[in-house]
Amino acid sequence: MYLYVFKDFDLYFAKGLENNAIVKFDSSIISEINNHDIFFKKEYKEIIKDTFQKTNKQNKENSFVVVTNTNCNLRCSYCYEKNICDTERLMIEEENNSIYEFIYRNIKKSDARIFNIEFTGGEPLLNKKYIFRLVNKINRNLKEKIIKYSLVTNGILLEKEDIKFFNDNKFNIQITLDGSKKFHNQERIGLDITNSFDIIIKNIKEYLNNSELLKITIRVNVSNKNKESIFELIDFLKIEFKNFINKSLNIYFDFLDVSNDDINFLEYFEGTKIIAEIYYYLFKNNINVPYDFNIAGNCMARNSTSVTITPEGKLLKCYSMVGDNNFFYEKDVYNNDVEIKNIPPILKNCDIMQCPLYSKCMGGCGYKEYSNKNGFKINCNYESINYLNKLYFLFELSNEFGVYIENPLEMMNNVEIKKICFK
Repeated sequence: MYLYVFKDFDLYFAKGLENNAIVKFDSSIISEINNHDIFFKKEYKEIIKDTFQKTNKQNKENSFVVVTNTNCNLRCSYCYEKNICDTERLMIEEENNSIYEFIYRNIKKSDARIFNIEFTGGEPLLNKKYIFRLVNKINRNLKEKIIKYSLVTNGILLEKEDIKFFNDNKFNIQITLDGSKKFHNQERIGLDITNSFDIIIKNIKEYLNNSELLKITIRVNVSNKNKESIFELIDFLKIEFKNFINKSLNIYFDFLDVSNDDINFLEYFEGTKIIAEIYYYLFKNNINVPYDFNIAGNCMARNSTSVTITPEGKLLKCYSMVGDNNFFYEKDVYNNDVEIKNIPPILKNCDIMQCPLYSKCMGGCGYKEYSNKNGFKINCNYESINYLNKLYFLFELSNEFGVYIENPLEMMNNVEIKKICFK
């Protein structure tokens, strides 16, 4: 087992890299610390192991990503579905029932406690009647189950008349922005849409002002083109949504998975440092920041608990592979014997299980390699994972434990990885 260790005067703070547990202690329980290891006294062995060992008692979850359609009302240059948008494929009633039966059957057979159903596209709200029918049918027939709904949308088609449905079903709605208004409107355009930014902001306000139970997450895409505009966007959002940030509205940032020759491309560690600067800016402005960073980990491509369903009822083990015929599972929703637990993974785990950050990566995101035509395979980003998790540990110490951290970016070298030992 490994820890992040930070010393604050005479006290130590340690964070388990497997389970994220944080403990404060003094030197009285330590025998020795060297460059690689922290030796605790033998009499503390059981309590230390119990504290930092990963538990298998977490709530088991199953997840279904439902691709309602592949057409869209916007044309973003970087969209990995851009080559299939012209199909304008919508789920029809017959497929609606088959997909419902697949989800219903798998939920009824599963021993999971929580079930996540995410609707995406294309632009899923172009097919919102399908979403409403499917959700209502699931709710009628699976009342005893804990089901959490989410929607990934560009936000253009969020209409006031639908607020009650999303609120009553406690949806988490994710909406994407591409930087400040200037950069967003350059990227996100449609046939008759030139100012999508203002439309989206207006719709978010409408939803937040008229609902109590739904949550909205703004995902901000960071790219080589818009990286300088992100701080302007944060300042704008902080003013526009001052009554909702850290409550029913959250913001997170990620850079685009595009090929190396794309104008939006950021080298991975360069992008990591930009993300770090952004979250430090949020930290200084008292906006929620993350405390943990994973790249893929036990994602859909590796696990036996989640699946993507296409509009045609085909099954995939990676949402980003929608439209790629090489990755469809041999059976589809029309086969009554298909259970998601039996669909084989398409990405193996990293072999280096002794890596301190193994649980936060397990080999990374296969799509990141695939987007650069290297095949769907392991993608190791140890440096980035370590960099951001050190920073986020310092955020957590400041916010949750009251440790004085003036500038986390300058104190990251004070966080060290240590292997747990006893003597």
